[in-house]
Amino acid sequence: GSEDTKNKEERKETVFSPMSGSVKLLSAMQDPAFSEETLGKGICIEPDEGKVIAPCDGILNVVFPTGHAVGITSDTGDILIHIGVNTAQLPAGIFTINKQQGERVKKGDVLITFDLDKIKQEGYNMETAVLISNTADYLDIVEVAKEKVSYADELLVAIAAGKRLAGA
Repeated sequence: GSEDTKNKEERKETVFSPMSGSVKLLSAMQDPAFSEETLGKGICIEPDEGKVIAPCDGILNVVFPTGHAVGITSDTGDILIHIGVNTAQLPAGIFTINKQQGERVKKGDVLITFDLDKIKQEGYNMETAVLISNTADYLDIVEVAKEKVSYADELLVAIAAGKRLAGA
């Protein structure tokens, strides 16, 4: 039969969508920290519902006390989800944190809920960055090109060199 050689050299890891909403390229974001990929490569989601789910299994290693951002360490690496722009300034009670820092989460677990209407009324930009912050560990981060995503749809594919796993 035909030999499958391409899988020996690289592995692909999928990050699923933590939100439901419209998708934009990171470079289109207003915040330069995201659009210039300073914090990592990824994608932007404009949420249509106030809920963030775990995009993969992993450890919730960062939960901002304000609830506007979370970080997960998974087999795929470090994923950062930053809800909205400058939303750390919002008053307490807008974001509800459902999982604690250090907790192991499963893909699909609800991490954070928030009052989307209220945040929009306050005039905030709700562009949410979903980043793989250890971008340098990967050959490429590919956006799964779509205009709309639902919870747990494929969002990003991280391509890593297969050899690196063997401690090379």
